[in-house]
This record gives sequence, C-alpha cells and structure tokens, in this order.
Amino acid sequence: MRAFSAAHRLNLDQQIDFRGVIALSPQLSRDLVARGTLLGALKGADDLVRVPLRASGTLSDPKVQPDLARSLKELKPEAIKSFGQKLLEKLF
Repeated sequence: MRAFSAAHRLNLDQQIDFRGVIALSPQLSRDLVARGTLLGALKGADDLVRVPLRASGTLSDPKVQPDLARSLKELKPEAIKSFGQKLLEKLF
C-alpha cells in the first residue's frame, strides 16, 4: 500500500509545481465513508480515501492545498448523486 505518490517540478528560480495524492489512514477513510461525506466518495478499491494535493509557490513560501479540480474529475456520478440526495434529506 502506497500512502503517497507524486509528480513534481522544481525550477532554478525555486518555483514549485507539485501534484500528488495522499492516502488517508484506514480508520479515517472508514469514518469519512460512514459519514457519507463527498470526500468519502474518493475511496479506492483498497477502501482507502485518496486526496489529490497540489503545491505551488516557492521553496521558502510553499502553498499546499487540495487539488479540487482533480478531485471532482475522480468522483463517480453515482457518488455525487448519492451525496446530493443525502444533503437534500438533511435540509428538508
């Protein structure tokens, strides 16, 4: 089980362009799935939730954040539909 994978680039001017994926722990993955969060829909075949990350900026001032665009691409339509239904049930 790989907990982390990445592709990166570091320029001579120390600019960072990093994209990676971090696998959450089995317990945290189970909790997210059980709660019905949209993040839980990123669960892989090994039952671990994998969160795409992106880092930019410079070595002295890095900015790390979830890669939301990539996360949305990886969500299955049925997961989005299920999350929407649960959200509507909570609202009404």
